[in-house]
Amino acid sequence: MLFDRVYGDKWNPIAITIAGGNSKGSNANQLDDPWGIFVNNENNTLYVADSWNERVQKFQVNSINGITFAGGNGYGQSANQFKYPTSIYVDSHENIYIADRDNYRIQKWTKGAKNGTTVAGGNGEGSQDNQFNKCFGMYMDNDDNIYVSDEGNHRIMKWTPNSKYGIIVAGGNGYGSANNQLNEPMGIYGDKYGDIYISDSLNNRIQKWSKNAKSGVTVAGGHGKGSNDNQLANPSSVIVDDYGNIYISDTRNHRIQKWAPNATNGTTIAGGHGDGNSAQQLAYPSGIALDANGNLYVADNENNRIQKFVKI
Repeated sequence: MLFDRVYGDKWNPIAITIAGGNSKGSNANQLDDPWGIFVNNENNTLYVADSWNERVQKFQVNSINGITFAGGNGYGQSANQFKYPTSIYVDSHENIYIADRDNYRIQKWTKGAKNGTTVAGGNGEGSQDNQFNKCFGMYMDNDDNIYVSDEGNHRIMKWTPNSKYGIIVAGGNGYGSANNQLNEPMGIYGDKYGDIYISDSLNNRIQKWSKNAKSGVTVAGGHGKGSNDNQLANPSSVIVDDYGNIYISDTRNHRIQKWAPNATNGTTIAGGHGDGNSAQQLAYPSGIALDANGNLYVADNENNRIQKFVKI
């Protein structure tokens, strides 16, 4: 995630389509409702949770055609299927971890595998410590702990390697807007200090929970749903760079916001020109990622494409 400050603080407002953008569909050059994305900085490979195609697609640099890396066998609950995959993480061995939202499980696919293995959840819909209610966002830390936004249970769960049960590390106190509550959390991200950043979607804010904290702190938004610089509208994804800058997929405002550390307002760095499909517009953006040079990648959900905004 680290990139050098010398690149400045602006991105080219005209995006380049690097995947999809050929209308909705299931061909190799198409996507259908893309959500989570992951950029492998070692070779600039892009992975996309192609949600309504029930697959994860892998795009090599400069390729317009994706390769199905996982799924692609229709909507279902078998080991080779998904029900609306939403978030992905790829480790250094190219094992891929997938939030299989409506199967209430996290699946691990090793490189070249024909089937996935359940590493969290998989015990049906529910609120027990071994269950999820729409597992939406996920990430892994350096110790291979898996963190999952359990959207319908309004909590964040941590699963240690080989564990059959998760631990609540944020929320879990019913839905609401108090500092110890969440309301349909979606994207999550963990920094090098063990802090968790949460897209607290229906509270229109980003919450930061420090390790072992009993409540969160609002670090972006939290001023009601709206489009002012201090507001968000159903944020769906969040990432943080090594300087503490927060990047937010401000979904219903069709823009990507950057909040500097301790800022009281955000800055629009991509989109923000209304709902549309021009090269400077987004339509309900979802997943976001940065590469090693600070270029910004956005899953432009309703345009069924992945947009790259080049750092300048």
